[in-house]
Amino acid sequence: MIFVIKANGQKEEFLPEKIKRSCLKAGASESLANEITKRISRQVRNGMTTREIWKLIFRYLGKEAPIIASRFSLREALLRLGPNGFYFEKIVSQIFKAEGYQVETNKIFSGACVEHEVDIVAKKENENLMIECKFHNQYGIYTEIKDILYVWARFLDLKDAGHNFTQPVLVSNTKFSESAKKYASCKNFSLIGWAYPEEKNLQYFIEKNKLYPITVLRRLEKYYQEKLLKYNIVSCQDLIKVEPKKLQKEIGLDPRKIAILQSETNLLLK
Repeated sequence: MIFVIKANGQKEEFLPEKIKRSCLKAGASESLANEITKRISRQVRNGMTTREIWKLIFRYLGKEAPIIASRFSLREALLRLGPNGFYFEKIVSQIFKAEGYQVETNKIFSGACVEHEVDIVAKKENENLMIECKFHNQYGIYTEIKDILYVWARFLDLKDAGHNFTQPVLVSNTKFSESAKKYASCKNFSLIGWAYPEEKNLQYFIEKNKLYPITVLRRLEKYYQEKLLKYNIVSCQDLIKVEPKKLQKEIGLDPRKIAILQSETNLLLK
């Protein structure tokens, strides 16, 4: 039996089917997923980190199916939106818009005790959601119960002041601790994170609405990434809507490079 080390330092048994499942989820064919699983299974040794295994998968996918490799790198791409959570909030607000909500961001409300700045307010039919975003820019960090308690306390203070929020929602790019999930379940508090809940999680909403962050693009160098983010181009959908010549004029980017990135984006969004 082979054991590998997770990002949080815990050991777990190496299961080849996890590699295959990840490849298939990113869009790889059955045959390609099987081939990559076989290759990596031959290379895995006791004590390897899941991060090292991820790099192997990404490298093989990059050689065989570059666009699928981009989809596979979604978790890492979200981390690269840091160091703070501003751009992650932009992705989350786009997700709720795509889901049919009317969205407002960074709204300030007076609670019964103090003022609160709410990351996102999303309204649809009888729902009026108070949405907070928790962003982490490195692997192995869980969103803990203290984060849940913080949002819950703010929600109650706003409710006590008469605001008609129907439910708090916490969206994170990482996983939630077991105590955080248990408390949220008890309080009818919606959590959306990496691989949680099992079905309608963060990956599900990004892939369903094709709201990949621009950081998934394999040809996007850090210089262009920083320029585009500062120009408020956060998702690949933002990127394809912009005229390359406009970016050249307003922020001095090479229109030929932007055209290359947009071409990659069109393939990704098919």
